[in-house]
Amino acid sequence: MPSGRVNLSLFFGTLLWMVPFSSCSPKLETIPYEPINVSILIIPELAKVGILQSTIYPGGVEGILIFHTASDTYEAYDLDCMYKPRSEPCRIVMDKTGLTPQCPCCKSTFSLLLEGSPQSGPAQQGLHQYNVVQTGKLLSITN
Repeated sequence: MPSGRVNLSLFFGTLLWMVPFSSCSPKLETIPYEPINVSILIIPELAKVGILQSTIYPGGVEGILIFHTASDTYEAYDLDCMYKPRSEPCRIVMDKTGLTPQCPCCKSTFSLLLEGSPQSGPAQQGLHQYNVVQTGKLLSITN
């Protein structure tokens, strides 16, 4: 058999072997789509939210958590827990430190210092993060 046919057979054989394994990755959960286009004046609306503090703002699926980071920027997360968000929606609550949101339903905890990543519990994904753009004293949150 000419070498061109061997290489082609090897290529297609490898491709056919890989196809069944390419779909084995776990499906990521998503929150229900809720259009977000919020503009907030940092002064006066967010003036009381100090560094490493957060506030809740209406919108999103379960509300929007706005976090004032150590680098004096803002991050925004939906308050819907990412553990089965479509089949078992549950609103995240803040702990006493204000840095570790927790799901009262599944007991998953998340770290705002680590961009909403899960720290304990069954949730495997971080909190759903929205886009945040700061222009002067205006904060725009979108998805």
